[in-house]
Amino acid sequence: METSGLLDKRLLIVSGKGGVGKSVVASTLAWMAAQRGKRTLLVELDTVASVARIFGKPKGDGYQETPLVENLSCFYVEGKSGLEEYLYLVLKSRTFVRGIVRSPIYQYFVNVAPGLKELMAVGKLWDLEQKRIRGTDRPYYDLIVVDTPATGHVVPYLQMPMTAADTAKGFVRREARKVADLLQDPRRTAFHIVTTPAEMPVNEAQDLYDKARSRLGLPIGRLFVNQVYPPFFGDVDAESYQRWKEDLDAGAETGSAQKSRWAEKEKAVLACAESWKNARAVQDGYLDRLFRDFGDRTSLLPFVALPRASLDMVRALARSIEEPDETMKGMASAGLGS
Repeated sequence: METSGLLDKRLLIVSGKGGVGKSVVASTLAWMAAQRGKRTLLVELDTVASVARIFGKPKGDGYQETPLVENLSCFYVEGKSGLEEYLYLVLKSRTFVRGIVRSPIYQYFVNVAPGLKELMAVGKLWDLEQKRIRGTDRPYYDLIVVDTPATGHVVPYLQMPMTAADTAKGFVRREARKVADLLQDPRRTAFHIVTTPAEMPVNEAQDLYDKARSRLGLPIGRLFVNQVYPPFFGDVDAESYQRWKEDLDAGAETGSAQKSRWAEKEKAVLACAESWKNARAVQDGYLDRLFRDFGDRTSLLPFVALPRASLDMVRALARSIEEPDETMKGMASAGLGS
């Protein structure tokens, strides 16, 4: 995969079903940009706020930039805090704002006003993209990567500026149009989808792709297929594996207790190999389906055998993006020409 264009936008939005590795993929893209000297901000848009932990840092406070590594910080955004920040910009008094937001009437209004929190949260992305280095026209951030809520929530979030731009009036309409223009601008923005090669994530990825393209008008970037097992043995290795499997299955006489113990260990290894073979065969069915639907937009990311998302995992995924192993495609790549 070409990585030069991948990081050339101003705003990368990363979305997908919960549990597919969306946050670690967003972290990987942000880390790759930072390693190239780009001043990068990783925004968590009303998510569970996990990226600081990936980089071994404590969770920061909302609406405060938290440094992660050189050239990379994270920032947590959610609608309620966004509305409070907006009130401060208008009223110029923290004390006055605190008094307003503590009132029961305000709390009721925020909870029932349709789309208000979503509009304020997504509007903050525009505000961050517009931020400039003091005294210059240079952007303060070279790249902003957004880790969005899971699939079921991201469409209403991103649709709100488009809806407000079409239905609201006056100031709200003008501000919403600015946000919608940023989200839909292919020169500045790319919308990336993350999935895994399994039934529900693939279904949700395809549904999200259709909605992002038709309902939201977002510029579609990559489909990252995460946690892909390497292909099973092929050619000569496959023949050797089959002979070894047949010998073990035949239960040939081992001749000694020591050889018998080794045979039992080999059978345990065989069980692991068969599990790998079967799992990859199942994945191949979903990979073929994704390659047919998404074509060369599809990028495969390997299953990384680590107990939790971490900077080591980020580095491993970054290597797979920068230097993709073509053998990872296996049967799926062959299916493209059929």
